[in-house]
Amino acid sequence: CRRCFGPAAPRERFLREARLAAKLFHPNIIPIHAVEEVGEFGFIAIVYVDGETLTSLTTDLTLAREAATGVELLLQGHREIDAAL
Repeated sequence: CRRCFGPAAPRERFLREARLAAKLFHPNIIPIHAVEEVGEFGFIAIVYVDGETLTSLTTDLTLAREAATGVELLLQGHREIDAAL
């Protein structure tokens, strides 16, 4: 079944799921205004959401993880010094 397993399957699944998501209305879900196809490409049109970019959020998360690792290393060193005394 080409529809189930062929090259078009991921695009069809994307479009089907996007059309279903467009029917959802909830304050925590970005509304989808249109689900379209141009040639072999499918896309969705959503509202603009002002805020932080995914890049800045992941950078902040990376910095937080690095800081937490640094604090853990300091605490581990402190424990080892306490144990040695």
